[in-house]
Amino acid sequence: GIPHIVYCINKMDLVDFSEEKYEAIKESLDKTNYDKISTLKDEEQYVKALKYALNLLDEAKINEDYFWTFKISYLIGEIYRKTNKFEKSLNSYKQSLIVINQSKLDSKNTRFKDIDLDLAKTLLKLGAVYHKLSSSIDLDGESSNFDSIKLKKSKKRYLDSAKFYYKEIENLSELNREII
Repeated sequence: GIPHIVYCINKMDLVDFSEEKYEAIKESLDKTNYDKISTLKDEEQYVKALKYALNLLDEAKINEDYFWTFKISYLIGEIYRKTNKFEKSLNSYKQSLIVINQSKLDSKNTRFKDIDLDLAKTLLKLGAVYHKLSSSIDLDGESSNFDSIKLKKSKKRYLDSAKFYYKEIENLSELNREII
């Protein structure tokens, strides 16, 4: 595979070396790459999608691009969720949550069209994955007393985490204003 993507844009002299034009072209390329990865995910080509997504995520982090770091982290979370790798899915969703919160603090970052909706979706995914983990623990199975106690604690921890993220959604004042 190709470990890095290098963009070379020719004829920048025709637009007076405009940084604005360069950024628009780069944004278009990022979106094209993201759309390709999303299509691979939709076609259930998860290994290929994940490989490309991780490379694109590295590039977004290097460029300190909050928007694409959020979008790609969220997409990686979706890929892991679809493949039942819930712990990895949680890590990716949490990474996207960190990035979106950083972006909310950065007044210069205006690329998010509806940052509150993106935040709510991320919180909902986190709650849903924790809920899924909680419900996947079978307490009726044959296990030792020690294992049974460990399973009960894990189930409770996952369920409490799900409730925490669902409560965070309820507390989003921006979301509540739109509903009312």
